[in-house]
Amino acid sequence: MTRSLPVKAILRKIQLFKTLWPRRHKYLPGLLAAVLFLAGVILCGQIHQRGQLPESIAAETQPTQSSVSKTQPRQIAVQGKLFCSLKRNVIMPFRGIVTSLKVQSGQQVKHGEILLRYRLPPDVIQQIRRRLDPPQISDLQARLADLDKAITSLDVKLKEARQLADANMASSQSVQNLELERQFLSKNRAALQGRLKLETAIAKDDLTLLRDQLGKAVKSDEIPQEASLIAPISGHVIGIHPEVRDGAELASGTPALVIGILDPMLMKTQIHEHEAVRIRFGQEAEVVLESIPTRTFPATVSRLSWSPLTPEVEQPSYYEVELDVPNTDLSLREGLKGIARFHPGSGQSP
Repeated sequence: MTRSLPVKAILRKIQLFKTLWPRRHKYLPGLLAAVLFLAGVILCGQIHQRGQLPESIAAETQPTQSSVSKTQPRQIAVQGKLFCSLKRNVIMPFRGIVTSLKVQSGQQVKHGEILLRYRLPPDVIQQIRRRLDPPQISDLQARLADLDKAITSLDVKLKEARQLADANMASSQSVQNLELERQFLSKNRAALQGRLKLETAIAKDDLTLLRDQLGKAVKSDEIPQEASLIAPISGHVIGIHPEVRDGAELASGTPALVIGILDPMLMKTQIHEHEAVRIRFGQEAEVVLESIPTRTFPATVSRLSWSPLTPEVEQPSYYEVELDVPNTDLSLREGLKGIARFHPGSGQSP
């Protein structure tokens, strides 16, 4: 009969027992311990007989709906910065004085379009003239002509020596000596001719290079006083050297202008190893820029590095990721920062 009592009823009886029993009774602590032990035994018996926990305890141990449901993949969000998808520097090939700047920052240009004109100093013109008529070619040609004369003269002597040897009027040793000398001169001529061919090819390539550097065709007797910088690719002017202005003298090697392709743009970012394993080539993403928070730009993973930036064992690994961001309205430019949020499940498996 006692086993069927619920736990709460037992606890109420214990509380009543404590109230009615005199506090000074010396056996009260022992009796309370015995009653609590008995209540525990009764509770365990009920659990064993019914095969289940009380409702209050079962409610706490029962798994929640969210824990048994399938976990949704967490969205990946990383910070990145925009760059041109292609960028080329336009460098001053020679020292010169700017006479006119034909473009401005942000202007669209086509391949081969003139960007800047500059005047060549006299000493630079002399250097160009030497490149158009290299002295080593003339020297090699003269040496080759002298060698041909020597070979022709030796052929005459060799013919006479052979005739005398056939008539027993000269020794065969003299003929052999002349033949060895003839072989030596022939080898020298072949080496000299190969060097002349190489120098001629170099001069031809240098002439093509000069034409590209000066922005126009040139000849050794017609060297222009003014040269031009032309656009190496079609795109937009994204940078002009601060010293570029009319009358300014620029040194050789100065990056006077920068041409970049603005559509599409590239967002470069670094992703932690825990998230990098979930990124795939071609995966779609959304980009929100700090400077244009009201717009969302679509993006696609175009490059995913499989080599970490930090190879040290004790450091976490980060991987470089590039995303193509369309920029048809040219509202984006280099240097803008933003957040890229990747769509789970898209892209190609490795």
